Amino acid sequence: RIMALSGGSAVDNWYCITASTFTAFNVTATAYQSNTSAVLNVVPAPLDRLQALVPGETAVPGSGTGKVGNATTQTAGTTFIVTINATDKYYNLISTVTAEATVTTSDNFDTPGSQVNNLSGGTRNYAIKFVTAGNQTVTAASTGTAAGVSVAIPVQPGTPTKIQVLVPGETAIPGS
Repeated sequence: RIMALSGGSAVDNWYCITASTFTAFNVTATAYQSNTSAVLNVVPAPLDRLQALVPGETAVPGSGTGKVGNATTQTAGTTFIVTINATDKYYNLISTVTAEATVTTSDNFDTPGSQVNNLSGGTRNYAIKFVTAGNQTVTAASTGTAAGVSVAIPVQPGTPTKIQVLVPGETAIPGS
């Protein structure tokens, strides 16, 4: 930022949104010696939400969505890991949270159907196995926080293992 000096000094307010122990401000001015502030310890804001990170995504604290990347395609019947993080409203991990988180999916036939575990250090990995092809999501919920809902995860059919025969009046239900 550019600021005008008044009486040899200037005051400005800064708003830090990424938790860090290495934040410092460097000030330079034409015809003056530059100076760097002391290191600041920026801590996360209070617990606000859970974040669901799926394969292909990486956490980016302080960003608008809290993550980058795209969900990678999963195969029905194959287990993969989803990471659930306790974060503030800026997606900074809050490592002191040990709250209970319930993870469910949009797949009516997934295994296991629902998982309830305590977070450790503000995070936990959950093993998920979709069995229905199509786009699926994972939702993490905990009392007193906003739920974390993943992006749509593309799920491709697994290797064929059975032949299904339908008679008139029957309807196929994928994943069942």
